[in-house]
Amino acid sequence: MSATTQSVNPSSTTYLHIRSKDGEQLSQGYNTHFAINLASAIRSDSDQVINISMISASIPYSFYPISDSLSNNKIIYDGVETFTLPEQNYDPYELVRIINDDVTFGAIFTASYSYYTNKLTLTNSTGVNHTLNWTLSNCVKVLGFVDDPDVVVVPGGTSTSSGMIDFATIHSIILRSNLAQGNVLSTNSGQSSILQKININSDPYGIIYLDATDIRQISLSHAPSIDKIEFRLEDQNGKLLQLNEINYEFSLLFEVYHLDPIIHAEMLIPPSARRDLQLGMNTPATPILTTPALTTPTLTTPTLTTPALTTPATIGSMLFGAIPSTTIAPSAPIAPVETRNISHIASEAILDLIV
Repeated sequence: MSATTQSVNPSSTTYLHIRSKDGEQLSQGYNTHFAINLASAIRSDSDQVINISMISASIPYSFYPISDSLSNNKIIYDGVETFTLPEQNYDPYELVRIINDDVTFGAIFTASYSYYTNKLTLTNSTGVNHTLNWTLSNCVKVLGFVDDPDVVVVPGGTSTSSGMIDFATIHSIILRSNLAQGNVLSTNSGQSSILQKININSDPYGIIYLDATDIRQISLSHAPSIDKIEFRLEDQNGKLLQLNEINYEFSLLFEVYHLDPIIHAEMLIPPSARRDLQLGMNTPATPILTTPALTTPTLTTPTLTTPALTTPATIGSMLFGAIPSTTIAPSAPIAPVETRNISHIASEAILDLIV
């Protein structure tokens, strides 16, 4: 049973096309954290839910795999010294060149790379001991020294990474927002504000698109009104992407649906009561039929009384012009006849049957 059961067709649909350069920048130096104000709010009623999904995105691959913003560009050595890798794109041979060309760190350690193992080796090229403090360095994942302890490298000695060099430091792009989410979870934060995860499907300096390989996520919002939205573009570790001020665009779809009132009401029933209700619904009930008592109506035949007629005693001759004298004895009064309309009788019989 799901609380997201809703009507088949949305009651309203809104397409929102967003350009990063139109937003209000919220983190200095990053155009990947901004807010927008809508000229017309997207609204929903208490019995409605808003489905939010990303339908397109065009994001430049202008971030670097090693940078200060990712906190993965520093080697600590001799306890207090720091070598900082420059922010740029790398391959293993470029990494070796950068290290060996540094006038300080490169004067102590000489870097080399094995194509067959994809590992980095640092050789102490001085005549004294030097310490590589891998437990204090933040670039250990990139260089392959993830689980390596601090090591003292004697003159002519080496330190080879236990793991492989990994420049794929950003695996995916995460779009987050402040819109209330009711159905999105993540392994590191529980209920999440993620709107969409976008795969990296381009080489550096290209354009990353939302395509068919990206599973479209639908986020739910029960907010009555959406008029200001905050966005963040992050990597998989929650760090803001540094796009080096190159703008980007994406589009969102807002669909307002009516919730199913039956399902919505059913969700208010406690789980234990819901189980009892389901068990009761699954057991067929035997209907109890009550036969109405039939009452036969009593019909009474009315008594008719025939009036008595009396013949007059004297009738004068009409031949001689005499005024006829006729005496009519008054008859007995006619008893009133009790009559009942047959249709009324039938109606009462029917009522008796119903009762």
